[in-house]
Amino acid sequence: MNDLLTKPAEEMNQEYRTVIIGSGHGGAIVAARLAEAGHQDICLLERGKEWVPGDFPDQFGGLLKNLRRPGNPLGLFDYQLNKEIDVLRGCGLGGTSLINANVAIRPDKELFDNPRWPQAIQDLADSGQIWPFYREAETMLGVGPHPRAAVKLKVQAMKERADQLADADFSPSLPLDVHFGDRGANHVGVHQNPCIDCGDCFTGCNVRAKNTLYMNYLPFAESQGVDMFAQVEISHLTKTADGKYSLHYRVNKQDGQGELQQVQARHIVLAAGSLGSTELLLRSRKHGLPVSDILGKRFSGKGDFVGISYTTDQVIEITGYGNHPDSRRAAVQPGPSIISGIQYNRSRPFADRFIFEDTSIPLAAVDISRRVLPFVIGRDMQDVTSAIC
Repeated sequence: MNDLLTKPAEEMNQEYRTVIIGSGHGGAIVAARLAEAGHQDICLLERGKEWVPGDFPDQFGGLLKNLRRPGNPLGLFDYQLNKEIDVLRGCGLGGTSLINANVAIRPDKELFDNPRWPQAIQDLADSGQIWPFYREAETMLGVGPHPRAAVKLKVQAMKERADQLADADFSPSLPLDVHFGDRGANHVGVHQNPCIDCGDCFTGCNVRAKNTLYMNYLPFAESQGVDMFAQVEISHLTKTADGKYSLHYRVNKQDGQGELQQVQARHIVLAAGSLGSTELLLRSRKHGLPVSDILGKRFSGKGDFVGISYTTDQVIEITGYGNHPDSRRAAVQPGPSIISGIQYNRSRPFADRFIFEDTSIPLAAVDISRRVLPFVIGRDMQDVTSAIC
């Protein structure tokens, strides 16, 4: 099962029973489970291209070449700079799983104690019946700890910091979507290799060790009969007189987009991410699709921020070397993008808790980081860390 998962867009039918828009975690899981349950005539559409491990960029020039922008719709990295929040999304079959940091932490139960969740979700969390769904996803994604975490210098540095903090739980290895087992076919028949600790998770794993959706849910869905098409971007949706939907799309090419075309569906699963799904519905509203007035409101990020430790006397070795085990850089094996974590303020109310995580710099960003980081101007957090310690 190592052939391409997608078909050429020219082979798309004119109508499907169900069309899934997006191939990230939402779309990939829905496709796999619908097909597994016996549903047929399912089509999954992805705006980016199908990235085969080995083709991901590992040089800075490759990163620049693969920034998604007008005139380059197949770029892997879709970075949006906005007034109040910046967003980085992966563009390709597998969505942002292609460039995420592999961490699969279960949320605290208190997360679901919020009336904004559907009542059914709150009831599942209250009864404890929500966690079997997490276990099922963790099994499919191959979630587990890093077996060599304790020897990594960045993990040792994290433990030293954790020992200085009160009300903190240290995990030498968080649950990771990374394959550390043997070389060979995985549980859905896809060939994988064990992680070599190269640090290139953020820019795309060329080792075939990162458990992206391309390694599990997507090939499983394809084996169950789901038609998959990459480089197909939906412009907008309209409703037909007989209750179906028309999906107006263009085929993305390396240098631009094709002409507007249509495919119809009885059912649509909108799984293009928080931004992508919202953008699509807003465009569709201009073409007459009725949507809620709440659309686009109450949006927030995950509260992520980046902190840099400097002028220390502790070596942590976080520079990556990519899939080049014979290179001079390979003497440093930083490990996946994130390995360890410190869960802080564990006894405080849910909104006061947060997590520190380590990082690694992928090969493509090592040289530019060395040049740029000394000139980064930010807020010195010594006052905050002193209060914490």
